[in-house]
Amino acid sequence: MKTKIPTTKNVKGKTGRSAGLILDTRYWIRDTNRGFTLIETLVAVIIFTFSIVGIIVITGQGISDANIAKNRLVASYLSQEGIEIIRSVRDSNSFDTSGNGWDNFNLATAPCAGVDGCTVDYSTVVSSAPNPIGPCPSGGCQIAYNTGTGYYEVDLSGVPHLFQRIVHLSMIGTDEVQVTSTVTWTQGTLERHVTVVENIFNWYNATP
Repeated sequence: MKTKIPTTKNVKGKTGRSAGLILDTRYWIRDTNRGFTLIETLVAVIIFTFSIVGIIVITGQGISDANIAKNRLVASYLSQEGIEIIRSVRDSNSFDTSGNGWDNFNLATAPCAGVDGCTVDYSTVVSSAPNPIGPCPSGGCQIAYNTGTGYYEVDLSGVPHLFQRIVHLSMIGTDEVQVTSTVTWTQGTLERHVTVVENIFNWYNATP
């Protein structure tokens, strides 16, 4: 009786099958690694995208805050300018030698005593116009920046501008008035305003 001994071919065949299994296992490992790398890449892209969006949002908010601060600073100066214009009218009338300076001042500022207030124009003060005070038109007391002169001036055309300034006067006593200068503007969806209040007195009387 002869015993069949495995041939080298058969052994090689088994080894070949084992090697094929090992090769298949290696391909499995490689494919799995490629899958994890793709997921990690997607996660990295998402994190990077959120980071960029955050930076854009913060930058946009910073620009918006800077514009608000700039407009508030301009509005503060324009509000104070309204007070100074009324003071200038008081001063120009106070030196009236006839003794009617205060009465003339009250007459000149009469439009400001109404409910709607008045508009005051710095450019008329510079040009020595008779009276820089007038009633607000139907379109509001609009003031526009004049690039030629570098001043904000009253625009009576009714065209809307960024800033509006309204001045109110109220009598406190015989020789005292309270001046309220308010500048309003709309930024985004909110209406903002800056108000300056100051009392002005009849500090000069030419009558002996």
